[in-house]
Amino acid sequence: MNHHVALIISLACGLGMALILGRVALALRTPAVACGLLAQRYMLVNMTMALMGAAILPEVASAGQAKSHETIDGTFKSLALGTQMRSYLAGVAPLNQDIHYQLLLPRSGTAPYPAVVIAHGSGGVGESLEPWKRYFSERGFVVAIPDSYKGRIIGNVLESQSRMHAYLHIVDVVALGAQLRRDPRIAPQKIITIGFSRGAMAALNSAFTAFYRPITGQTEPFAAHIAFYPACNYPYLTQTFSKAPVLVLMGSKDDYTPSSFCVDALTQNKAAGLDVRWEIFQDGYHGLDNPTPATYIRNAEITARCPERHELDLDRWEYRSVGDGRVLSFQEASARQRQCTGRFFGAWHGSTPGSVEWSYQKVEDFIRRLGL
Repeated sequence: MNHHVALIISLACGLGMALILGRVALALRTPAVACGLLAQRYMLVNMTMALMGAAILPEVASAGQAKSHETIDGTFKSLALGTQMRSYLAGVAPLNQDIHYQLLLPRSGTAPYPAVVIAHGSGGVGESLEPWKRYFSERGFVVAIPDSYKGRIIGNVLESQSRMHAYLHIVDVVALGAQLRRDPRIAPQKIITIGFSRGAMAALNSAFTAFYRPITGQTEPFAAHIAFYPACNYPYLTQTFSKAPVLVLMGSKDDYTPSSFCVDALTQNKAAGLDVRWEIFQDGYHGLDNPTPATYIRNAEITARCPERHELDLDRWEYRSVGDGRVLSFQEASARQRQCTGRFFGAWHGSTPGSVEWSYQKVEDFIRRLGL
């Protein structure tokens, strides 16, 4: 038998056995046995997926392994932990916190290059971003990845979302984008941003004038914004936006950041002038672009399950209850969020059949239409 065919059969059997073990573990009542089988499942999945990476995303993975490219570590200035959002929006908060980032130069092409700022989620900078780094690098982009937690001495916020306010991710993305605009190797009119989960909130809301004006003035920071499964349980509303197009991609079964919340908020902002469109993958979970099959994460804090939600009108600085539209004081809005802290945990994360390919195809179509 051809050794390539034999390898493919072996890998497929390994993945199949991993999925069988996962189902057996869920059916067992004994925690020790279940955990043991699940651990075997994870080992088999990780080994099999690592070897099959080129089969899942052949163009991205094989090209990413073919050549090395230059990686530069740097810092940029952003907001310190605990800085009040209202102070930043008023333009009186200093950017005095060093935030670390990685800069990856493309393997081919000539300067000035297009660039992408990739914003991580609650778990921080990790392996889930590697396929996207390869994807954009192979297309001639400079790739910049800010680490919103490292400079602020935070490991991650997966188990406690209140450790760092999500709006700081938005400021980080805008601040790094502004720094890239001054880099002679980069085409300032061809910088885009893409984000995932918490990072998707940054990619989405960096198109809101209120968030980029304190740093860039009237200069729009990005040529396009791509947001994967953002959290919209406490959405921002405004009447002024960048003219850059925004693409939001979500899963219909996302129980971590439900797509229905985003559809409501995006509909309002689209009516106010945001150039946004959204698409929802049927039966997709949070992390639908991740090649790792969907797994239940028990320790993930889920603020989306809060029974009471509110939105913040950035233009009026007015908190309103979602549903009845009642105006809330800052104290009331804060109390609502505190009531949900540490109460709800557990969500599915990872891909379902076809969701990875769908994710990359939607991004590919989007950036091609932009001529990038």
